[in-house]
Amino acid sequence: MAENNFPPLPAFIPLRPCFYQDFEEIPDQHRTMCKRLYYLWILNSVTLAVNLIGCLAWMIGGGGVTNFGMAILWLILFTPCSYVCWFRPIYKAFKTDSSFNFMAFFFVFMAQVAISVIQSIGIPGWGVCGWLATIAFFGTNIGSAVVMLIPTIMFTGVAALSFIALTKVHNFYRGSGGSMSKAQEEWATGPGRTPTSSRPPSRLPWGPPRGPCSSTTSPSTPPPPATTTRCSQHVTSQQYGRQPRSHIVSALRILEQCVPLPRPILPRPPCQEPLPSHKAFSLSQVTRPHPLN
Repeated sequence: MAENNFPPLPAFIPLRPCFYQDFEEIPDQHRTMCKRLYYLWILNSVTLAVNLIGCLAWMIGGGGVTNFGMAILWLILFTPCSYVCWFRPIYKAFKTDSSFNFMAFFFVFMAQVAISVIQSIGIPGWGVCGWLATIAFFGTNIGSAVVMLIPTIMFTGVAALSFIALTKVHNFYRGSGGSMSKAQEEWATGPGRTPTSSRPPSRLPWGPPRGPCSSTTSPSTPPPPATTTRCSQHVTSQQYGRQPRSHIVSALRILEQCVPLPRPILPRPPCQEPLPSHKAFSLSQVTRPHPLN
């Protein structure tokens, strides 16, 4: 297995890369689009860093500390989350032609496009230098407003490029025959899952019923070796004269239950096979009182 190589970290940092990334393992027809989405992720991360500088200028010009603190959170949280949540799915989708990863990318990246649009608008107090905040701050501090204009333009560009990328990936996916049902089927038959139609039933509807007269050996399984059974333990020809009548009656009932019947007959009739000639005692003869009693 290849060693993780992303993100590339200096040797003095006691952390190691978390992901393996190599665009050479992407098929040639998808490699260019995958690289463009990777560059879009880099642009989004750089924009968040520039936004931090713009919010710093905003705070210095009298805009308050809240926007600067929120800008730090945008940079720390959304840089790794955007890589894990939408770039890695599309990377895996192009690598393995996975419909499920395509769907995961679509759902997350649509939220990314919406967030980029909100960032470009620039609602005050959200920690982003958008159009509303920048234009309003020109009347307070022109220098800070000019610095804030740079991330505003970058947010607008990220929003536009994100929408174009989403459209292109969607058209490519639908053109290749992908759909939601295909993604659901892939999820249902993914690793560690077994489709319902291929699961063996716990009990076949035509199988032998469970009971004292049924045999637990399937037709394809060879019969087990001869062992001492309950019938042979309690009913033997030598014990008939020794056991009391109540014991003999119980033994005969157990013997009647244990007589095997032909397997192909379904449903099975009650156990009524005659006993061997030397054991053929009827219940009426056994239970009939003896004249001497």
